[in-house]
Amino acid sequence: MVRAKRKSLVLTIIMLSATSVFSQSNQHIQNPINKEHAHRFGQLLVQTYDGRFSSVHSLAVDVIHKVSGKDHFEVEGKGRMDEMQVFVDMLVDPDFWKTQKTIIIREKSLRNVLGVSGKHASFYDFFNKNNQYKLEEYSKIAFQKKASEQSTFDREVIKVSERVNIFFWTINGTLLKLFPVQNSSNNLWVSWNDSLAYIPITGNLTSLNDDLKLPEFNYSFLMRSYLISTLHARTSNDYTTSDKLLGHIGIIQRQLTPHELLPSAKKVDLEIFYNESKIFDSLKYVYALLGLVLLTLTFIKDFKSSSVKILQTAINIGLVLFGLAFLYQTFGMGLRWYLGGHAPWSNGYEVILLVSWGTIIAGFSVINFSKITLASTAILASILLMVAGQSYYDPQLTNLNPVLKSYWLIIHVAVTTIGYGFLSLSFIMGIVNIFLILVKSANKAETYALSIEELTYINEKLVTIGLFFVSAGTFLGCIWANESWGTYWSWNAKQVWSLIIILVYGVVLHLKYIPKMQSHLTFNIASILSFSSVIMTFVGVNYYFTKGLHSYASDDPPVFPIGVWLAISALLLLITITFVKDRYSRQ
Repeated sequence: MVRAKRKSLVLTIIMLSATSVFSQSNQHIQNPINKEHAHRFGQLLVQTYDGRFSSVHSLAVDVIHKVSGKDHFEVEGKGRMDEMQVFVDMLVDPDFWKTQKTIIIREKSLRNVLGVSGKHASFYDFFNKNNQYKLEEYSKIAFQKKASEQSTFDREVIKVSERVNIFFWTINGTLLKLFPVQNSSNNLWVSWNDSLAYIPITGNLTSLNDDLKLPEFNYSFLMRSYLISTLHARTSNDYTTSDKLLGHIGIIQRQLTPHELLPSAKKVDLEIFYNESKIFDSLKYVYALLGLVLLTLTFIKDFKSSSVKILQTAINIGLVLFGLAFLYQTFGMGLRWYLGGHAPWSNGYEVILLVSWGTIIAGFSVINFSKITLASTAILASILLMVAGQSYYDPQLTNLNPVLKSYWLIIHVAVTTIGYGFLSLSFIMGIVNIFLILVKSANKAETYALSIEELTYINEKLVTIGLFFVSAGTFLGCIWANESWGTYWSWNAKQVWSLIIILVYGVVLHLKYIPKMQSHLTFNIASILSFSSVIMTFVGVNYYFTKGLHSYASDDPPVFPIGVWLAISALLLLITITFVKDRYSRQ
């Protein structure tokens, strides 16, 4: 479905090449849209592509992020502008924005094809002097390939073509479905350039024109009157007329659509607050800082010969701040649940948020035994939120896929994902332990031995709890499968790999019963390597192995950068060196 949608997007771009896209002018640069007025515009409602009614602010944030990868702009002649200002300014000053470097291109090879030097290109950069779309042939070739056969270049061509389309649809207003069609049986909303927008507004709403006195009272003329009003407003900074027009549009929206379908004004304000606060983006830095500070302080405390009271006080302060940050994340997930109308773990982005949340739960569950574990938890939570923030995960609030409208989504996914959180923390603790084994010194051998034994014991508990949750989640998933498909087990990829996780971690827990594998090093190495089964289940199955209900198909398949492979290689090297050193020390 996503592939077909993107193909239609690229075909739209190709069709654009047959029209004249070069209408550049040397007009005087207009002042940017006033920030307060842009905020009022953002409070209007819009119908998204999937039929959801949300604030224009949410649409603007999503569009600007997808097109540019930015949340604010420094524009020569206009100054600093936020997402909402840029979105409205694109509507009222489209020719200016066609010349601006706003469309992000991450692959250098594609930038070379287009002949642009920076990471951003203008709309005009994608067309040659004959008005032909420069990426037309590359797009056709990319779509002729299966998703598994597409190269990084092919995927970037598809993504960039999508961004060009979104930009074009933004400046001509196609995305902005502000107006409810009168007497629509399915509550259809349209943009001002739709053919239905030229139908005269009838009924009680005609009284609105007594104030406006528009010669033609239809949606198209109403919106165009608003855009014209901003020409004076941007010069005089008097938005009285523009604000009045926005007020009338808001009245029309709520009078022609059943109120139960539309979010309340309070909910719209909360949605805007959620967008502007960027809760999860800010927390990834907070968690990283707290994790590094706590890890440093706890290592110093545990391996220092004498206790320092101020050190313990600093650790306690850090733990309190970590707890407050966790409550803020919980609030953010609860707010997302309220705004979206469903449990916030229905796609790849949301599931990673839940894994990070479950990981912190795992860390706090052992706070009385080890502060090092909790510090490691903060770092892991930061990494997970950074992964969630990558471009191939879409943070947009969307309607729930109909097949997922079940209470089992809340139970099955939550239980399984929290299990992933415990196993993720076990992975990190395994790394911490082998690092301690590697660096332990002879003069503090006993101190290191006690710490390693304690952390290994905690690691074993994390594996045990994580395995319990994953096993329970798999069992609950089978019940859901029986209700949905009429069979408990169908040997699909997700079920098979969930079983593999259970078997792999079951072996890890039983290694201590094998005489030659009863060392702490063996268990910690096993807890690291076994985590690959979780990665395979979450990433491999969800994005590459299948296009079924577990595919999270609304997201792009993650592309593993070279840094990830280098990190894996470094980890394997660390394990090898530690293993060799341990064997040598035992001789």
